[in-house]
Amino acid sequence: MRPPSAKLFALAALLLVAPAVWPAEGADLSAPATRVPASTGAPGASGPSQRIRLPVVSRDPPPTPVPRTQIAVGTNVHDQNFELVRQMGFPWIKLYADWDTPDPNNVIRLVDGARARYPGVKILLRIDKSPAGARTGSDDDPLRPEAWQPFLKTLVPKLRGKVQAYELFNEPNLKHEWNANIAGGEGMPSPRGYARILQLGRQAIKEVDPDALVISGGLSSAGGGGPEAIGDLDFIRGLYDAGARGYFDGLGSHPYGGPCSYEVSSCGGEGIYFRRAEEQHGLMLSKGDGKATVWATEFGWLVDPRAYGYGSYAGRDCMAGLGGRKDWVRSPQDVATQLAGAHRYASDNWPWLGGMFFFNFDYAAAGWVSGYDRICGAETWYSIVSKNNLPGRPYTDPAFDALRSYAGDYALARAAASTSVPIDLPPLPPNPAADIRLRPIP
Repeated sequence: MRPPSAKLFALAALLLVAPAVWPAEGADLSAPATRVPASTGAPGASGPSQRIRLPVVSRDPPPTPVPRTQIAVGTNVHDQNFELVRQMGFPWIKLYADWDTPDPNNVIRLVDGARARYPGVKILLRIDKSPAGARTGSDDDPLRPEAWQPFLKTLVPKLRGKVQAYELFNEPNLKHEWNANIAGGEGMPSPRGYARILQLGRQAIKEVDPDALVISGGLSSAGGGGPEAIGDLDFIRGLYDAGARGYFDGLGSHPYGGPCSYEVSSCGGEGIYFRRAEEQHGLMLSKGDGKATVWATEFGWLVDPRAYGYGSYAGRDCMAGLGGRKDWVRSPQDVATQLAGAHRYASDNWPWLGGMFFFNFDYAAAGWVSGYDRICGAETWYSIVSKNNLPGRPYTDPAFDALRSYAGDYALARAAASTSVPIDLPPLPPNPAADIRLRPIP
C-alpha cells in the first residue's frame, strides 16, 4: 500500500482549520450577506482575510415521519352506525356538536353511546354553529371571549379522555359558512378573525384537557377564491400572517377528489383534487411551521345515483340535485378504488398527515333522508352505507369492503374490533348536528 501523499495531509489540515461558512442562529433571512474581517494570525500578513456570514431564518426542524399506522384514520358518522365502523376496522370516527343546540347534553350522550357500542374508538368532534349572542359583529374578532372560552371549559372536561381531538368550525374560508355558522353578518371570511378564534379556543381546551388536539376547521379547496370564498392557500397565508402558528395541532383540510383521481398532482383551476393537501402542507413549511400536521377531516368521491336506478326521483332529474357536482360522479366500484387508493397513497407518501376522515360513512342510512332534496343530495351519494333506506342500493357499497381491506393491511383495526360480545343498548336520541347539508355548487 502506498503511503498517503503530502498533498492529502495538507488538504486535511486545511479542512480542519478553515473557518465554517454557516448562517448565524436567529439571523434575519432578509438581511444581506456580510463580510466579517477575521485575522489570519499569520506573521507578515498584508491584511485581514474575509469570512462570509450568511443570514438564516429560524424555523422548526422537519417533522419526524409518522408511522403510517399512527395516522388517525376515521370517517364522518351521521346515523350512529358505530358497529359497522368497528366492523370496517377504522379506529376513529368524526362526530358533530352544535354550540347553539337547545340541549347541550346531547353531545355527551352521543359520545358516551358511541364509546359503549364501539369500545376503544377515538373521536374527532367538530364544534360548529355559534349562537347569535356569542358574536361580536366584527369579522376580525368575531366571538366574544367571555362566551367562547367558558363554553369550551364547560364542555371539554365532560369529554376528557373520551374525545381526543376537536375541530373548531367548518370551512371558515367560505362566505356562507363564515356568516351563517361562525361570525354572522354578510362580510367575507377573515383569516385574522379565525386566527383569534383558534387562539382563544386552544387556550381554553388545553387548560382543561392538555392532551386533546386542536384542529382548525377544514378548509374548502377553493382555488383562487372569488365573491363567495377566499382561496384555501390564500386563507392559510392569512392565518400565518395573523400569527396563528402554534394555535393548532393540525391544519384542517377538505381535499375532495372532485372530478379527479386520487393520484393526480393537479387538476383544473378550481383546486379540487385530493393532492391539494400537498400544496397546503408545502405552504405551511414555507411559513416555518414544521410541527403542525394536516388533517383531512373530509374528502371523498361521488357515487353515480344512476348506478342504483336513481336517475330520477319523484318525477325529477336526480342528477340536478347534485348541482355543480353532477359531472364528478363515478361508478360504485370506481369510488371504492378512489377511496382505498387515497388512503394507501396518503399512508405511504404523507408522513406529515395527522388524520384522514372520509365523507361520509352513513348519511344515506339516516331516517331523515327522504324526499327529493335529500335522496338526490350530494351527501347521500358521498355515503358508502345506506342499509335498507334506499331501495335498489345495497346495504353497503363496494367501498366498504375496499376500506376494510385497507384497514387490515395497515393494522388499523383495534382489539375492540375482534370482540364478539354483543351489546344491546337502547337507541341514542336523534342528533340534529349530524344532519349536514353541503353548500350548493351552482
